[in-house]
Amino acid sequence: MRCPELFIAAYQKNKIIGVVFGYVKKNNALLGEMAIDKKYRNKGVGSKLLDLFEKQVIKISKRKILLGAREEAEFFYIRRKYKPVLFLQIRYNMLPKNYSSMSKYRLIKETNYTDAKRLFFEVEKPSKYLKKRLISLFHAYNGIYLFEKELKKQ
Repeated sequence: MRCPELFIAAYQKNKIIGVVFGYVKKNNALLGEMAIDKKYRNKGVGSKLLDLFEKQVIKISKRKILLGAREEAEFFYIRRKYKPVLFLQIRYNMLPKNYSSMSKYRLIKETNYTDAKRLFFEVEKPSKYLKKRLISLFHAYNGIYLFEKELKKQ
């Protein structure tokens, strides 16, 4: 569901230098995109936008934010107390029969789609090595880190 309260921009002298937007899906807020002008990165603009986004999510009575992040932004979200989840997509004909017991990482969710099984694993921190290992182990055609954060009323 579209939600104008979750579209936030940062300005410098009437020029947009950063934007974050999201939407509502069931009881969660999905952060769709955050982008900061290259000249303004590492200057706190992203943190301020994310702070405002989190406050707006609370204001619309949602308590959880979910997002996908580019690899170079993963540790930004870790520093902001977002929990990583490794998300794998596996075609049904490639899915190992004993997939639910193949990894020491806790399988927290699985979903079925027309073309693939989707598995979500709880992990401590993002790791290229771990992602590559689990993609190989499960014969996944895609694997990315998603991030989530439970918000508390302020």
